[in-house]
Amino acid sequence: MQTASHRRYRPGTQLDPVPVPVRWRRAAELAARQHGVVSRVQLRRCDLSDRQITRATAMSRLHAVHRGVFAVGHDRLSASGQRAAAVLACGAGAALGYRAAAAHWNLRATSSPTVEIVVARTSRPHHRNVKVHCHPQIEPDELTDRDGIRVTTVARTLLDLAAVLPPAALRRSVGQADVLRLFDRHAVAPLLVRHRHHRGRKALEAVLRTWEEPERVRSPQEETFPELCARFGFPRPAINAEVLGMEVDAVFFDHGIAVELDGYAFHSGAIQWEDDHEKRARLVAAGWTVLAYSWRQVRDDGGGLVRETLGAALARASTDARHRRYRRGT
Repeated sequence: MQTASHRRYRPGTQLDPVPVPVRWRRAAELAARQHGVVSRVQLRRCDLSDRQITRATAMSRLHAVHRGVFAVGHDRLSASGQRAAAVLACGAGAALGYRAAAAHWNLRATSSPTVEIVVARTSRPHHRNVKVHCHPQIEPDELTDRDGIRVTTVARTLLDLAAVLPPAALRRSVGQADVLRLFDRHAVAPLLVRHRHHRGRKALEAVLRTWEEPERVRSPQEETFPELCARFGFPRPAINAEVLGMEVDAVFFDHGIAVELDGYAFHSGAIQWEDDHEKRARLVAAGWTVLAYSWRQVRDDGGGLVRETLGAALARASTDARHRRYRRGT
């Protein structure tokens, strides 16, 4: 007589060839590659039944994010997790698009909770905080995978952005793609021919016609900082200006203030780190006031640290200028 451990599996028998913990291990490993989320279809492929999925949801092992999409273990998803969940919710052929794709490629920042999705069909699924764009003419070579998420290519993303962004913002996005070495004019050109009736074609062509002299905005901080200064009533700084033969992120020439905006992507290398310290030392030695802010400090708390410290520096510089004029008798 065979024991249960030696009994072979036969279809239709009650002996289960795959222990339940192994199934859940497969699901957890899959979720780890997808920023913490899985779809019901994927769970079924891990040999989990709908009954087991329902039970796991009731026990808070799974947390519903969208219809048919779950976070595994907890419901505190990162921005990438929210994007991955939106792509899974919209089914086969869906990909991040428009501003969500631009954020995923680090072309521009977004604080919107809405995730924009592109689908290669005419039917539009509906999910909370998901905006779907139907593009039946989109080709497979216009989609790719980045960091475990399906997304439109950089060239296609720029074409779609051209339909929804003002010219200046579009130009900055193209410039950011160029800085990150993601921009390829030879990849964009075929799309402009292929999609002659796309709403963004003319706007993107207009940017490309003048691309020989790109705007020198390199990071989200440099895009946001002048707007922050205007909101606080500060003078508008010169962006990426030259001082003492060195490029400075933001400069208030009339006040002798230089501001460095330390985004990790542009200041994390050893060479850049050394160059930044040398730059600041030379500026201070020449009498400049040097301030430095991280992306979090510019973005968070409405830029409270910038308002407090830069405001004080500007006020002190104005007072010093008045005293200098008084001492000179002017």
